[in-house]
Amino acid sequence: MARLRLGLAVAQTPLEWIPVVLILILIALVIYSIYSCCVAWAEEIKACCFCILDCLACIFRFFMAIYLAIKWCLQRTWYPVKQCCCYCCEKCDIFYHPYKKKVPYTHVPKFDYGT
Repeated sequence: MARLRLGLAVAQTPLEWIPVVLILILIALVIYSIYSCCVAWAEEIKACCFCILDCLACIFRFFMAIYLAIKWCLQRTWYPVKQCCCYCCEKCDIFYHPYKKKVPYTHVPKFDYGT
């Protein structure tokens, strides 16, 4: 209890007592063993990796095609709806603010180059 009150940590598991150097050596051994296995079976791993990448590319193209098809359908479906809403908003705006209506000006000289 006196150790805890002083702020000294008591080890909870035996793993905390292993020196850091030993852990680093174990990590280096694991990395080296993985590297040596990759070097020993490089051709087999390369062929397997290419097969996996081909499958992943096929899956990616499948989902990309679905995404593009949905996007195309939504573009073609919602454009007329958007145009209708914009037209309705414009007509309501003109109804409440008649000075915004686009009308041709009268008695304004125009340029004509006599064809």
